[in-house]
Amino acid sequence: MSILFKKFLPPFLGFATLTWIVGGTYWFKNQFCNESIDTNTAVAVNNSGTHLPFYFSVGASQPIFLSESFLQFKETSDYLNDNRDKTLVINGLFASEEAQNPRLGLERAEAIKSVLLNLGTLSSSLVTKCAQRKNLFFVNQQLFDGVEFKVVDNLDGHFQALNLFFQKNKFQFLLNDDLKEYFHKLNDYMSFHPHLKLKITAHQDNTEGGQLSKKRLAFMRNFLIHYDFSAQQFDFEDKKSHKPLSEEEKIKNRRVEIRLIVP
Repeated sequence: MSILFKKFLPPFLGFATLTWIVGGTYWFKNQFCNESIDTNTAVAVNNSGTHLPFYFSVGASQPIFLSESFLQFKETSDYLNDNRDKTLVINGLFASEEAQNPRLGLERAEAIKSVLLNLGTLSSSLVTKCAQRKNLFFVNQQLFDGVEFKVVDNLDGHFQALNLFFQKNKFQFLLNDDLKEYFHKLNDYMSFHPHLKLKITAHQDNTEGGQLSKKRLAFMRNFLIHYDFSAQQFDFEDKKSHKPLSEEEKIKNRRVEIRLIVP
């Protein structure tokens, strides 16, 4: 064995050992520590490849952010604001051992929503949900997959058929907070999709006199125009009392149906 070989062998072995330890640790972390994170759900915005890096301590609802977190949150916010036809569903998770707080999952989702709202994301682009999971993976009392993300099309995510029910012989309805939010989101979506139409069908029950269904259509038209909907996107239909839903519950027959359709 040459003198030169003997001279450089110890440092070489030390470097190789250090590389094996660091590389092996990195490989183990990527292979196993993140094993429970499904890339289809951990990627908040699939189209831009944006990840949202943060974690939760056991039992905690407030996230702990990593150094790159806010830049990538901002990218997510910008994506949603540029794609108003998309909604980010934020699903907060909690483990069975955290079940003493049944609202923990929702609180985690709301905490992430607050970050995005503070960055300028429209509230209409965000939906929060929660779920309990058995297979959440904790590392040193830290949960890295405490929130799942899914981007959905607003047409599928929010705008299912809506039935508005009326008191007998009335053609107006009371506007509550849920309806305000529904019509706000619907208007925002339709403004970006002018080819879509609202199919608005009015009904009355067989004990109501006059033309209540026709009056309900007129009221809905004025209401929607007041909410800045485009009249060119309306498609009205008056069914009078020909399509009842129930013989016992007459209020179900005094209704206006709203459907989002593609002509």
